[in-house]
Amino acid sequence: MGTIIRQSFFSSIFSYLGIVIGAISMLYLFPKFFSPTEYGAQRLLIELGAMVSGFALLGVGQSVFRFHPYFFNINEKAHNGFFFFVFGFPVVGLLFVSAIIHFNEAWFISFVKVDAQYAKLIFPMLKWLIFAMALQTLMDSISSIFHRLSTQNFLKEIGVRLSILATGFAYYRGIIDFATSCWLIVVSYSVFSSISLLWIAIKEKISLKPDFVFLRERPELKVDMLKYSSWLFFSSLTVLFINKVDFIMISTQKTFADTAIYSIAFYIATLIEIPKRTVAQVASPFISRHLKSKEYPALSKMVKQASLNQLVLALLVFGLIWINIDSIFELIPNGSFYNTGKTVVLIIGIAKIWESMASVMGNVVNNSNFYVLGFINSILSIVVAIGANLILIPLYGINGAALATFFTILISTTTSVLIVWYKLKIQPLVKNHAKVLILAIVVLGLNFIPNFFSNGLLNIGLKSILLIAVYGSLSYFLNISFEINQIIDKYLPPSLRRNF
Repeated sequence: MGTIIRQSFFSSIFSYLGIVIGAISMLYLFPKFFSPTEYGAQRLLIELGAMVSGFALLGVGQSVFRFHPYFFNINEKAHNGFFFFVFGFPVVGLLFVSAIIHFNEAWFISFVKVDAQYAKLIFPMLKWLIFAMALQTLMDSISSIFHRLSTQNFLKEIGVRLSILATGFAYYRGIIDFATSCWLIVVSYSVFSSISLLWIAIKEKISLKPDFVFLRERPELKVDMLKYSSWLFFSSLTVLFINKVDFIMISTQKTFADTAIYSIAFYIATLIEIPKRTVAQVASPFISRHLKSKEYPALSKMVKQASLNQLVLALLVFGLIWINIDSIFELIPNGSFYNTGKTVVLIIGIAKIWESMASVMGNVVNNSNFYVLGFINSILSIVVAIGANLILIPLYGINGAALATFFTILISTTTSVLIVWYKLKIQPLVKNHAKVLILAIVVLGLNFIPNFFSNGLLNIGLKSILLIAVYGSLSYFLNISFEINQIIDKYLPPSLRRNF
């Protein structure tokens, strides 16, 4: 687990730099560069691209973690045709998806009641964006199993974001039109995912040469791969649909301007899960190996430590967001318009805290022999997501979409916890989870601190420093997380370190 924490910490540097760029872009620059309708159309393009690209991958993005230990010969540095399958199956899926998109333009646009002209504008770009995003997702997985996340995170989090920011600025200055700015988003994803592929191919000498003999000699592995990938295909599809259905249904039932409001609020809330994403990238290969070797005590220890660390970090980020939420919206151009998403931040934020704490259990389910139960969980979740959005969006608008997402996350994540507990007798909680309640009370208490300055940035800075100081000190001296304390000790003078 120490290796996981160290890798997560250093690979998070680029992730958080990317988050800073993304936050400045999404919360200040893009609302300034684009009208709410244009911004909403752009977000719909990206969200649809992410959802459909996940479908086109045919479950390969996740199955990489489960099956790479069976193919890799570490001593000989051989991959036994593994990457032929990793890239081959998605090509089939992408061609299939492209054909569906190509022949269903009118059907797609018919769902958009208000802003059909923008839907028609972005539709031709979708299939190209899907190819680029699918490659990026594959490179995330491949970089993770080779423990080369830092470079991948740099390309994805910083390179892509700066490039997209540049296109928005070019549009704002009148150098390009709106359609061109959207096409350049596609180019940005394409260029940086291709660079990532070339870099990892050179570093790890990836070969696309098939090795059918290797599989013929292991018929049980071939059957397991086909069965697992088939189930995971449907499971991944439902998960992606659940994560994006709110954006799509807001766009079809309301307006693209509502999509823009929801996108900004949702983005603010999802900052909470950044530690979860990084830990999940690093932990998945270790989970796969522990399950393969039936090292359940080690897996249980890793699950508990990951859950605790992610809860501590998620609660800290939520606190930083919520005590500064009014100042954040004041800084956003046209902030009085976007401020209607404040409740969305609260609802999604609470959901993301719980999801962060228990998310590693979903990784265990997906990499286990009882992954079919994960598929059943996904079906349950998608029914909840669609039903809740259909009922709540007409009643409460974007707040209804947030509530639908909250219920879906709560049910899906809790079910994953129960599945792992039932099958492996492993659950994520330890005694120190109770100590985190003290930190939660601190977050709630500091929320009532008034603004001291008329300048929003000064208020954010002062409140954030105060929260980090109090929260960090309590976390450290209560010894809530041994791994986080180890990292803190590296930067503290010896006289300030506490010996536990």
